[in-house]
Amino acid sequence: MQNDSLVGRIYFYCFMQQADKKGNIHFFYRAPQLLLLEHANVFLTHGGLSSTKEAISCCVPLLVYPLDKTWDQPGNALKIEYHKLGLRGDFKTDGLKEIKEKINQLLTNNIYKINLSDFNKKCCVKNDFFNELINLI
Repeated sequence: MQNDSLVGRIYFYCFMQQADKKGNIHFFYRAPQLLLLEHANVFLTHGGLSSTKEAISCCVPLLVYPLDKTWDQPGNALKIEYHKLGLRGDFKTDGLKEIKEKINQLLTNNIYKINLSDFNKKCCVKNDFFNELINLI
């Protein structure tokens, strides 16, 4: 195991020790995102390209709430929803009820996991996952 990987795993362990043991949703100021995605069932994100690529590579359905309309986030959210890799939301109109419904849909409808797996296969066949992902999205 490389030193960076070991440090990342220790970092991940420390964060999980701080997690609220009563619930299933955890918020962190800073976290080793790729390590957390290995254990995630849903990823609520702003929809930046790096986060999107990482979630797709880990086959984690996305719930995207773009924070900045001047960057790539709104476009990424539309493409994620179009390809059924996840859902998008709007903090201006979605309340707690809508967010819960979207999370539940991502957890219970297997189409998102299936599409993520298929998407990964298409990207990996080209042997250049991230460049192919950019072209597909």
